[in-house]
Amino acid sequence: AYLDPLIKDFSPTHADRKTIFGLGAVGVLILVLAATNYVNLATVRTLRRQREIAVRKVLGASTQAVSRHFLAESVLVCLIATAIGLLLAWLLLPVFSDLVQRKLDQMFMPPSLGLSLLLGVLVGLLAGAYPAWSAIKVRPTAALAGRGNSETVGGLRLRRVLTVLQFATAMGLTSLTLAVAWQTRYASTLDPGFDTTPLLSVATSDDMRSANVRAFRDALARIPGVTGVGVSESTVTVNFNSTALQREGGSPIEINNRQVSPDFFDVFGLKPAAGRLYEPGRDKVEDEDKIVINEAGVRKFGFASAQDAVGKFIITPSGEARMQVIGVVPDIRHRSAREEMQATVYFPGDRTGVFTVRTGPDQQAVQRAIEELWPRYFPNDVLEVQRVSSMFALSYADDLRMAKLLGASSVIATAIAAFGIYVLAAYSVQRKSREIVLRKLYGAGHAAIGRLVAREFVVLIAIGALFGLPVAFVAVQRYLAGFTEQAPVGAWTLAAALAVAALVAMGSTVRHAVAAVQIRPAQALRE
Repeated sequence: AYLDPLIKDFSPTHADRKTIFGLGAVGVLILVLAATNYVNLATVRTLRRQREIAVRKVLGASTQAVSRHFLAESVLVCLIATAIGLLLAWLLLPVFSDLVQRKLDQMFMPPSLGLSLLLGVLVGLLAGAYPAWSAIKVRPTAALAGRGNSETVGGLRLRRVLTVLQFATAMGLTSLTLAVAWQTRYASTLDPGFDTTPLLSVATSDDMRSANVRAFRDALARIPGVTGVGVSESTVTVNFNSTALQREGGSPIEINNRQVSPDFFDVFGLKPAAGRLYEPGRDKVEDEDKIVINEAGVRKFGFASAQDAVGKFIITPSGEARMQVIGVVPDIRHRSAREEMQATVYFPGDRTGVFTVRTGPDQQAVQRAIEELWPRYFPNDVLEVQRVSSMFALSYADDLRMAKLLGASSVIATAIAAFGIYVLAAYSVQRKSREIVLRKLYGAGHAAIGRLVAREFVVLIAIGALFGLPVAFVAVQRYLAGFTEQAPVGAWTLAAALAVAALVAMGSTVRHAVAAVQIRPAQALRE
């Protein structure tokens, strides 16, 4: 039921299947990035430990023993990381449960813990495979003579590819996070067609045919600070009832319908686009032959204009009911910006039990008065009073949660990329130390040395952008395609992600660039 799209309008705890799977994929990707970081770091450490490995081999250690040693180190590191990760998950569980609207208490049951440890062992074996292979390839004679501390071209290329992958992922997630957050903010501030601020929604379990419900409505209207009470068959954010109607001489169409009280439009502050709307002193709930349609309904019925629709007759396909359009109301948004304005027919009726209360400035006082009034009329029912503004905000709660989860993921991915390029920069300066010294001896200045160190990483980030940003662009467009009204996202999110990556890379490599400038020729040439 948690992933059932049919309960979305009725349950506060639900989730979109695609969103959950997408976030799961992001989690797997972050795990892969962390593993690649370990591969990078462990490979550098293997290069620095070549003499130790050579001594082990000279003393009789077999290839299998060396391999097992490095794999054991990798598995141990991953198991420690798994334990720390589980501790962090336990500490952050309330926050994450709130974000996904789901209790995750079973996460720390023995089967789940065992699966986590098994995953830690598996990741350790996979991440340790390449460093172990590098250790196996160490030649004792070359290593002990000081000639074996350089990395193969293939190994260096692999670590560069891993760094590109890290930055491509970080840039992609950052761009997607910015786009989702920007679109969510834009959509949540769209005008729904009326002012939601002064409105409260109160739902009852009965309708206006009940004398008790009618008495409650009259009591609501007498509360100080209440300026109007409208009644409808459902809350304003729900509009899923539909019926088949047609204009005279036209073809049947499926159109939304909503029963409302005569003062419904006054409470929402709506004015007619053409004709007139229901008036409390003039229209009765029995006048079902008088209907109001919205502007989207004008278009769907095929009228030339709102004025053209006024006075025309709408009939049921069987011809049993014939209703006259007395007015056209502007479109109002019943749901989120993911859906177009729905063509709607409003007609008076008494099968209504959801009250919309228009209040003055002191809305909290009115809400307290409603809470005190409720038990007198409905002692056995639970009061459901909500601010209409909050109900509309809930339409974008899923997007806001996704933006937060993506934001956390992009921060983690960026931190992993920063650490990865930090390690790569450290090894790069060490590998190029003699070249740097020779350039300095031939007159290269500090700026030239800095460019030498930075050039490699500028190229890596550029390649990462070429891979990561197009994927992010496609993902952003697919996300925006779900909205009928889209924020002007453009390419600025891609540029911002690239700028963040460049700043992170600069911050991660500047220390090593300074160290390269300060290398002493005598020490470098001795090494």
